[in-house]
Amino acid sequence: MLWDRREFGQLLTEINHHQLSEAVRAFDLLRPHEIGLLEAVTAYLDIRKSREQGSTFGEVFDAYAELSGRSQSFDSSIRHLRANLHHLMDRPASDVTTEDFESAFSDMPPGTKEFRIRRLRVVLNYAARKGLIEKNAANALDLPAAKLDEIHSYSAEHVERMLRTALSNDRILLPYLAVCAFCGLRPEREAYHLDWSDVHLDDDKPEIVVSPELSKTRRRRFVEISANCAAWLRASRVERVGRVMPYPESTFNKRRRANRKQAGVPLIADGLRHAFCSAHLAYHGDLNRLLLMSGHTNPQILWRHYYRHFSKDEAQRYWSIMP
Repeated sequence: MLWDRREFGQLLTEINHHQLSEAVRAFDLLRPHEIGLLEAVTAYLDIRKSREQGSTFGEVFDAYAELSGRSQSFDSSIRHLRANLHHLMDRPASDVTTEDFESAFSDMPPGTKEFRIRRLRVVLNYAARKGLIEKNAANALDLPAAKLDEIHSYSAEHVERMLRTALSNDRILLPYLAVCAFCGLRPEREAYHLDWSDVHLDDDKPEIVVSPELSKTRRRRFVEISANCAAWLRASRVERVGRVMPYPESTFNKRRRANRKQAGVPLIADGLRHAFCSAHLAYHGDLNRLLLMSGHTNPQILWRHYYRHFSKDEAQRYWSIMP
């Protein structure tokens, strides 16, 4: 006890008036909660130590990326998600909140936002199971309400402007745009990973083979290459080896944005695929044929989305776009 009194007396001589004032104020704040100052400080230091020793948000994604057994398209969607959240990667994972995610996804179209949220929940559920985070903040995010009848697509004029801009400024991007616009491939899942070995441009009946690994439905499908699509692919004059889109993701996203900006075209999620389906149905009037080419599984939804979305004149103009 004598040692305690001496120690206490020594501490009193070391504390200044400002620190004493802070301590009094701290007692006032803690009194309604019936928490002592020492208890509060100790709890805070434990939290701080946990944060300093815990994983960063980027390390959470790194841990998930080390898992095997996922498809290329799934891994690609995780990389796109990470790019959307790049500004959070250096922060402690425990500090990243639901509000941070809401802000990052705020400008996305509803369909894209829902897709990103679902992927984020998968990553953070894994992190919670492994003890990298205490709780999954993405579970508190509200999924956007689906609007089945509301789709947006590029017009024939938009598509032509993007293609001509690529022809003049970025021939490497041109084949990717062509297969999205005239073959209806899904932009991130199918077109980005498409290999030239699956593009049978010089056959009697030119077609693209979408492999089960790339297809959203995990089924192989065969997509006709239209005359104008073939013309744009040849006009690109790129070497037809390896991937149709050889750019790494960061470069690809920059070049795609630059193309839209130079062409004066807005961002429309899946806009080229929607344009293909609308133009194909309006021009050919064959729902079953479009169902097989597009990889859709529900003819009723396909009809409700695309019937009369394009006029016959707009569709004729669409399939007449040539280099």
